[in-house]
Amino acid sequence: MSTLVHRPRKANYPLIARVVLASAWALVMGVGGVWAAVEWPGRLDPSYKTFCIVGGLTSLAIGEFVFVALVADRLFPRASPWLSWSVEALAALAFLAGFATLIAGAVWKP
Repeated sequence: MSTLVHRPRKANYPLIARVVLASAWALVMGVGGVWAAVEWPGRLDPSYKTFCIVGGLTSLAIGEFVFVALVADRLFPRASPWLSWSVEALAALAFLAGFATLIAGAVWKP
């Protein structure tokens, strides 16, 4: 008769490091984006208000994308692919729209 011996699972250190670093990266992008969208318009020249808000929201969108793509997909590998893809696509589209708006505003001055 064999007895079952409980063996603790080995920690997956590369996954832990990836999750911690990507979470920190996403947090810096998200908090920095909110700070830029809320605080900077009052501190800078009023002509930069739109750039500050759009830039902050663009940074927030890329922070969400980094978190979803690098953290959530690793922690929940069996999540619905449709849900995962749609959240990543929405965040990427928000980033691309904000980035295009910033570039267009910097190039085209009325």
